[in-house]
Amino acid sequence: MRQVLIAIFIVLSMMLMPWQGEYFLDDENSKSYSSAVGEDLDAWRIGDRWVYETLFDVQDLIANSGTDASLNTLTGDTEVEVTDIADLAYNGTQTLVYIVSVTGSFTSGSNGAELQGWGGSLDVQYTGTDIIRARDLAVIQTSFRLVVDFNPNAGFVCWVTNCELADITITTEYQPGKEKRDFPIRSGDFWYQNHWSDTSVDGDSDYFDVSTFGSSEQANSSWQVVDTGTPLEDGTSIQYAGCSNSFKITEVNITGQSQGMEWFCPVVRSYAWSRVVNEAGFQIDWLLKEYYPAASNNVVASSDPGVRQESIEVSLEFIAAPLDYEQDATATYQSSTGTGVPGSNLYMRYETAGSTSTQVTDNAGIATFIVDTSSETDDTPSTSDYASRGLIIWDPVTKIIGVATIVMQVEIVGLDLVAQMSSAFMDRTRDGQTQTFTAAQGYNVIPGDSVSLSIPVQNNGIADSPAFDVTITYPDASVIQERIPTIEALGEERITIDWMIPVDMAISQQTFVVNVDPNNEATQDADLTNNQGTISLNVGRIPEPAVQQTDGVYTFEPIFYDATGSIDPDGGDVSCVFSFENASENSVSGFDTVISTDCMAEWNWSNDGDWQVQLYVTDDESDEVLHEFTSEVLNRAPEFELTGVDAIYAGDQISFSIDNIIDIDSESITPVTFIWTTPFMCDGQVTTSFAGLQCEMEPQEEGVFQITVIGTDDDGATTERNASFEVVNKAPTIEPIEMWVDGLYLEQLDGMWHLDEYQTVTLKVQGSDTSYDLDSLQVSWSLSEENESSYSTNTPTLSTLGDQSEIEASWHTSGQHQITAKVIDDDGATSEIVYGIVNISNIAPQITVTNVPSLPIGEDEIVNISFEADDGDDLMYCWDLDATFDSNEDGIFENDCDREGAQFDFIRSLSTPLGQPLVITANVWDDDMARDNQSFDIIVVNQPPRAIITDAQLGLTVTQNELFSLSAANSIDTESDRPGLRFTWDNPSIPGTEDGMGEEYQLSFDRPGTYTVILTVSDDDGEVDTDEIKIIVTETIEQGIFGTSGTTETAAYGLIGFIAILLAILLFSRRRSSEEEILGLGSGFGESTFSSGPPPASPVQGQTAPSYMGQTTQQPVYPQQNAYQNPYPPQYQQTQPQAQQYQQSQLASPAYSQNQMGYQQAAPTQPAYQQPGVTPTQPTSYQTQPQTTQPAWPSATPQVAAPSVQTPYPPQPTNSGLSLSQLPGSAPSAPQTVNQNTVASNELNDLLDGLDL
Repeated sequence: MRQVLIAIFIVLSMMLMPWQGEYFLDDENSKSYSSAVGEDLDAWRIGDRWVYETLFDVQDLIANSGTDASLNTLTGDTEVEVTDIADLAYNGTQTLVYIVSVTGSFTSGSNGAELQGWGGSLDVQYTGTDIIRARDLAVIQTSFRLVVDFNPNAGFVCWVTNCELADITITTEYQPGKEKRDFPIRSGDFWYQNHWSDTSVDGDSDYFDVSTFGSSEQANSSWQVVDTGTPLEDGTSIQYAGCSNSFKITEVNITGQSQGMEWFCPVVRSYAWSRVVNEAGFQIDWLLKEYYPAASNNVVASSDPGVRQESIEVSLEFIAAPLDYEQDATATYQSSTGTGVPGSNLYMRYETAGSTSTQVTDNAGIATFIVDTSSETDDTPSTSDYASRGLIIWDPVTKIIGVATIVMQVEIVGLDLVAQMSSAFMDRTRDGQTQTFTAAQGYNVIPGDSVSLSIPVQNNGIADSPAFDVTITYPDASVIQERIPTIEALGEERITIDWMIPVDMAISQQTFVVNVDPNNEATQDADLTNNQGTISLNVGRIPEPAVQQTDGVYTFEPIFYDATGSIDPDGGDVSCVFSFENASENSVSGFDTVISTDCMAEWNWSNDGDWQVQLYVTDDESDEVLHEFTSEVLNRAPEFELTGVDAIYAGDQISFSIDNIIDIDSESITPVTFIWTTPFMCDGQVTTSFAGLQCEMEPQEEGVFQITVIGTDDDGATTERNASFEVVNKAPTIEPIEMWVDGLYLEQLDGMWHLDEYQTVTLKVQGSDTSYDLDSLQVSWSLSEENESSYSTNTPTLSTLGDQSEIEASWHTSGQHQITAKVIDDDGATSEIVYGIVNISNIAPQITVTNVPSLPIGEDEIVNISFEADDGDDLMYCWDLDATFDSNEDGIFENDCDREGAQFDFIRSLSTPLGQPLVITANVWDDDMARDNQSFDIIVVNQPPRAIITDAQLGLTVTQNELFSLSAANSIDTESDRPGLRFTWDNPSIPGTEDGMGEEYQLSFDRPGTYTVILTVSDDDGEVDTDEIKIIVTETIEQGIFGTSGTTETAAYGLIGFIAILLAILLFSRRRSSEEEILGLGSGFGESTFSSGPPPASPVQGQTAPSYMGQTTQQPVYPQQNAYQNPYPPQYQQTQPQAQQYQQSQLASPAYSQNQMGYQQAAPTQPAYQQPGVTPTQPTSYQTQPQTTQPAWPSATPQVAAPSVQTPYPPQPTNSGLSLSQLPGSAPSAPQTVNQNTVASNELNDLLDGLDL
C-alpha cells in the first residue's frame, strides 16, 4: 500500500498542477488538418473562474503495484479562479502575473477504497496557488497542500491504524517560466524549451517519507499543434459546448517520449480538456464543465462566455516584424457596447525587452504606443518564426489587461512557400498501438508497420499565396500530387500520406520527396530553394534481448543480471533498461528502473516472491523491445521472542510478551501477524510491527498449560514459539452477608439485624472464584444454635452448591445470634469467613383458639374446656379457676395456676353458685416468661325437673271405689337433684292440692266420672314441673265379695283369705323396713309414699286395690347419662362431648343477654328429641300458664319460650349403662315406703271393722 500511496501523491501533484502539465502522454492520432491563421491569447480578469470535472483512475496502477489495496476512480470537481493581478520581480524583470487559486475535493465513494483489508473511502482535499505570467500564460510557480484521509466504513479501524494518510505541501518553481503554448497558436506549430524545476515538500505522513518528493531537475520538452476543432477523445466530449475551435497540443521529451496532450480553447481563454495517461497505470482527466468570466454580459456558464463589460484590445501594425524594428501598437479601451473609455492612463509593458511607456486614451478610448521589437531570442524557439513575445497594455487602476503577441522574422518577404520538413510528424501503428513521432524522435519503422505522415507546407511571407500543386514521391518512385488552393500569410497547410512497410523489406532507409509548387505558379515566391524537402524512414529490425540471472537467492541478497547477449540485427549498439517490480518504495509505477549502457545490473528484494523484471533493449534507431521475466526470491521466516511468567493463580491476569520481532524481508506496515494458541482466550490480540506485543488472559482452570505463538510474515512464512506455565488454584472470595425480608433488603442497625422470634428471613451471600470453579463452589453456613429451623431442618450448619447461596432461616430463642458463612472450592480452599449478628426479640405467646362451652351449662354437666396458643417456644399452660382468689399470692388474681394443661373437664363444685358468672382465665407462658391470658365466664344453672306419670298419656279406667296406684318413678332431674325431688299429687275428689306425697300414690274414687290427677315435682332450687293423668271411673256392679254371685259361705272363705294375705303383706313390710334401717338407707326421697293429708276415698268394702302403676314393684329407673337431652341453644353445645350430655325435657333453656352475663343471647331451639308421630308445637314465652303447661323456672334470669304442650318423654332403655360411681352422692335406692307399721295396723283394723263378715 505504501507504493500505491506514493504513486497517488505524485499523480495528485501532477493532477492538480494542470497549468504546468509536465507528464502528458498522447495516444491519439491526428488524421487531417486545415489551414489556420492562428489564435493569439486573450487576457484574464480578476474573478475569472473555470470548473473542471475531474476523473482519477488508478486501478491499473494498484494492480501493477502488487499490493492488497484497492481504489475506485476518484471523482470530484476542480475549480480554478484568478484572484489577483500583481507585479512580480522575476529573473530581474518586473513581470505582470496572475495569482490563481486552485481547489479540489475528490473521493472514491463510500466503498471505493480498501486499506489493510478495511473498506471505506479515500478522500482528498486540495488547495493551491499558481503564479501565471500574464504575457504568455507561462507557469512561474505552483504551491498546493494535499490532505488525504481514509474513512473506513467501520469507524473503530482508525483506533488501530492511522486513517490520516498524509498532509503535505508541495512548492515548485520553474526557470524560465514553462511555456506550454506558443502564441499565436497555429495548426502545425512546433516549439521546444529547456527549463529547470525545483520542488520542495513540507508536511508529514505515517506511510512514506515526504522529503522524497523534493527534487531539482532539468527538462527539455517540445510541443506541436496536431489537431483543431471540438475536443474529442475516445469518443467522449466535454460538457462545455462552446469550444468548437480548439487546438490539440501534444508534448514529447528530449528522448522523443510522448508526454501528453491538451485541448486549448481560445473562447474560454484556457484549456478545455487536459489528460494525463501514464504507462504506470493511471489516467487523469479534467473536462471543462463551466466557465464564469468576470465582468461579462450574457454569460451562459456551460456554453457562452458572453462579452466583457470593458476590455482593452491590442492590435499590432504588422502580423510579423523584423528584428529591431519599431511598429505601432494600438490599444482600444471600450465597453461592451463599443463606446470608448477616454482619459484613462494605460501602461505598455514589453517585458522581454524591458520596454515600458504610458499613454492616455483619447475620446474614442484609443491609445497608440511605439514598440521596438528588439533582437532578443525567444525561450521557445519555433520553426515558424524567429521569436514571438507578448506585449501588455493595461489599466493598473482597474487591473484590466490587453495583450498581443509580436511575431519576429529575420527577413520579411511578401511570399515564401516552404516545404517545412522539420515540422513533419509520423503516426506509426504497430501491433495495434499507434505512436506519434516528430523529427526530433526520428522516423524508425520495421516491416509490417503502418505509417501516416503529416507534411507541412508553410507560407512565411506576409502575403497570401496563389493556388499551387505539391508532388510527393514515394520510396518506390511512385508520385502523387495534391492541389493547394491558397495559404494565408504566415499560414500552413498539411498533406497527409499513408504507407505500409512491406513485411519483406530489407534493412534500409526509405525516403519520401516533397516538391512544393513544382510548376512555379507562385511567381512571387522569394526563396525557391526551400520548396523541396525529404523525409526518410529508417527500416530496420527490433533488437533481440538475452539475459541470465542467479537463482536460489534469499531476501536482501543481490541477484546478478547479464543482458550483454542482446543484439541489434540491423547493426549498431544496444542499450538496456532494467525495471524491477516494487524495487523501491518511491517507485510510482511499481517498478524501479536501472539504465545500463553495458546491459548488466544487480538487484535485491526485501521481500520474497516471484518478482517481475522488465528488460527494455533499445537500438540506435530507438526501436525498443521488451523482454519480461521473473526472479524468484526466497523468504526469510520471522524471528521473535516469547516471554512470560512460570506460574499464576487461577483467575489472575497473566501476560506473555512478544519481543524482538525481526522480519527483515517485509515491507508491510504489519510485517508479522501472530496467532496465540492457548487453552484460554487471549484478551488482547494485537498485530503490530513494534515490540511489546502482549497476550493478556485470565486462566480459570488449574493445571500446567502451554501457550503457543505462531508468527506469520506477509509472505506466509511461520515461526513458532512455546512457553509453559502453571495455573495454581486460588481460594475463593466471598461478599458480606445480606438479609432479605419478604423480598426487601434489610439494613443493619447498630451493626446487627433485628428480628422477631420465628420470623423467617432469606440470607444471601455471593461467592467468587474462577469461572472453572464457579459451579462447584460450596457455601457453608452456621447459624449458631442447635435445633434451629433453617435451610436444613434441625441443624445449625448447612451448605449450598454454587456461587450464589440463598437460605431461609429463623430463630426460636431471643437474644443475639452469630451467623457465619464461607465459600469452599472443589480443591478445599476456603474463603475468609464473613460474620453477621442477628438480635432476636421475644414474641409473647398469643392465645389463638379457646374451646369454651356453650352457656349456660347444667349444674352436673361435665364440659371440656381448652385453648391453643401461637408460639414456637416451649409453653406452659395453666388455668386460673377463680378470678376472685389469688392462690399464688403474687397480687395478680387471674394468673394462678389452679389447673395445668391446655385443657380440662369442668364440673361445678358445690360451692359454685348457680346462675352467676364464674370467671375462668386461661394463661400461657413461653420460655421467656412472656404471658398471654384470656378470661371468660362459666355460668352454671339449675336443671328443672320433669314430672312424668307412668303411662299418663294412655289414661286410666277404673271402677267406682277401686283402689289403684299412680307412679312418678319416671320423673327426671340431674343426678344431684334427683334424690331430693318432692312429689305431690292433686286428687280432684279431695279438697286441696297436696292430696298425696311420694313417687307412688294410691287412690280410689267413690263416684263414677272423669277425674284429672295432677303430679307436681319440685327440686331443691324451687324448680317445679307437673304432669297429669285422666281417670275414668265407671259405676260398680253389685256382686259377691269375691265375685258377682255366690253363697255366704263362699264369701266368708274369701274374706278370711283376704285377711290372711293382708297380714302377710304387713309382716313383710315391717321386715323390709328393718333391713333398710340396717343398710343406712333413708325413706327414699325424704317423703312418705302416702300423703299425710286427708285419707283417700275408701275403697269398696271387701275389695282389694288392683295395681295400675306400671313399675311400682320395681326399683326406680334413673335416666341414662347419654339419654340426657341438652336443653340449650346450639351455640352452647358445640364443645360438649356427647358422652357428657344429659337428656332433658323438650323445654328450651333460657339464654342470657349480653348485658347480663357477657354472652350473646341465643334464640330458642326446637326440642332435641321428638317422639315419633308427635309434632311439637311452637314454643311460647314463659308466663302464667294453664294447668296443662310447665311452670317457669323460679329465678330472675331471662325466660325463653317453652312448648305449649308437654312433649312425651322418650322411652328409657331397659339396660342402663350408668354405674353408681358416675352419679353424684350415694348409689340410687329402690323405691321406698315409710315404715308405718302402727299406722298400717290401725288402718287394717279399721278396714276389718268395716267389713261385714
